Amino acid sequence: MSWLLSWRWSFIRSKGGGESELAKMKDAFPGLVQPVGTGLSGTGYDGRKCYHETAGSTLIAPHNDSLNLGPWTDAWDCWGFTDKPTYVVLAYPAQSDVRRVVDSLPSNEQSFGGGYNGYRWQTPESATPVRYWKVEAFPSGARSRYLIIAPDEYWRNSKQGRDIHVFDRWCVAMPL
Repeated sequence: MSWLLSWRWSFIRSKGGGESELAKMKDAFPGLVQPVGTGLSGTGYDGRKCYHETAGSTLIAPHNDSLNLGPWTDAWDCWGFTDKPTYVVLAYPAQSDVRRVVDSLPSNEQSFGGGYNGYRWQTPESATPVRYWKVEAFPSGARSRYLIIAPDEYWRNSKQGRDIHVFDRWCVAMPL
């Protein structure tokens, strides 16, 4: 039986004669992308349950319908706890596709340095719930074809979720 699992993993990794996109994603972000078995699911940062998705799938983590995610090909979609943020790692065919997605983001706060560029925005503080999004893009190198998107929400009246300061600390601690 173990030879069958080994063969299936070899088949998945050899998609198109080369390493699968999921394997490349795991190499680029080993602390965020941790598939097990056949690679269709696994774990991620902060104990998330994650699922490998391909283009055309509906993603759970970036729960903002107005976000233009562009022509992504593969995703590692991580969610599962109501009291913690979720995230998704998206793979694109080229860095230029990532750039178009970043250029289409709503007005945001930007930060640069540490090997990646961060973009963050939120709904008004008076909204219920207050929603936050953080996008991490990589300007060069092997990671430049990837985006990481992390959303969260804070229900002020019931103190559920995380406020913007706790969310920011969670994002800064991501193993990028």
